[in-house]
Amino acid sequence: MDAGPPATFNLLGLQRLREDELPAYLKSVPFFDSVSQRMLEFSDEDFGSWLLGELLRSRSIEVRDGWILPTMAP
Repeated sequence: MDAGPPATFNLLGLQRLREDELPAYLKSVPFFDSVSQRMLEFSDEDFGSWLLGELLRSRSIEVRDGWILPTMAP
């Protein structure tokens, strides 16, 4: 499953997000919470970790000093 565009779009709006805040942020967005709970059956922490890995692998984001940053300019 490619996690790039919707998640990257949300990060573009935020501009940056603390890596340790990712699970709580994803839980607060109904779309992401639904995908995590209903489709993937991940815990909040596991979903955050999985999504972070997918976004890093696709080079849609980078993590710098604990901050998740989109690699695309807003």
